[in-house]
Amino acid sequence: MNYCIRCGLCLSVCPTYKDSLRETESPRGRVVLVAKAIEGELELTQNFKDHMYRCLDCLACNHICPVGIKPADLCLEARHAIHQATPTPPLKPILFRGIFPRTGLLEALTKPVALYDRTGLRKVVNAVRATSVLPAQLRDMERMLPHKLPLRGTRHQIPDVTPAKGERRAHVAYFLGCVQGVMMADGCKATVDVLAENGCDVITPSGVKCCGMPMVGYGFKDEAREMARHNIDLLLELNVDAIVTDCATCGSSLKEYPHWLANDPEYAERAKQFAAKVRDISEFLAE
Repeated sequence: MNYCIRCGLCLSVCPTYKDSLRETESPRGRVVLVAKAIEGELELTQNFKDHMYRCLDCLACNHICPVGIKPADLCLEARHAIHQATPTPPLKPILFRGIFPRTGLLEALTKPVALYDRTGLRKVVNAVRATSVLPAQLRDMERMLPHKLPLRGTRHQIPDVTPAKGERRAHVAYFLGCVQGVMMADGCKATVDVLAENGCDVITPSGVKCCGMPMVGYGFKDEAREMARHNIDLLLELNVDAIVTDCATCGSSLKEYPHWLANDPEYAERAKQFAAKVRDISEFLAE
């Protein structure tokens, strides 16, 4: 943090700064806030928390910093400190310890949302503007819901093994993310089809769990590490040529496993082996 030269390059790529034009909503500003908190000059007030949690974790600032500071990582570390030092709202442990690790439960909880869309109720609700009585955050969430949500999770629609079409060129595992699998079934199936058409035997292991990024984003790093260990054990055992994902968040997180588990003597090296196999589908096809 002390190496920051205040050049402002990070401001040019930060979406929260572009939206607010406030220094405290920029990577550079957050670096200063975290430094002051570490030095004891700032307490973990609600104002401090708000600045840390408004970061979108897009990681753009990490890559543009000329002196190698990683503001987004500092922000995530600050959230972990906040999580450890302050009371946690009850909903978050339920989400990150009870729901996200259990894909079947996540699928079950999305069925009412799928029915809300597919029965036409969503059209009626929007036609009469019933959402106007909801809090702003819930209104935004309703608008962001994809249409034609699957009634059955993608895990039940894609076979465990999809054989290559034509000459076999590779043996890959498809990492079916938790939200991707319940929200974007058509895209997931298309990914497997494209891989098979390009000569890949595709394994879609049903035991894969969340990549861990939702937990990291809210400071639940221990829970994220447990997800990482589970996925490493499951996918390395398959001995595939590549671990392919079509979710940018999952891909970025899976490649971060060596960082998350750097201090774990049992998994540090295995995490590196795992991350070396991870490819975004576009990256994999280009290779």
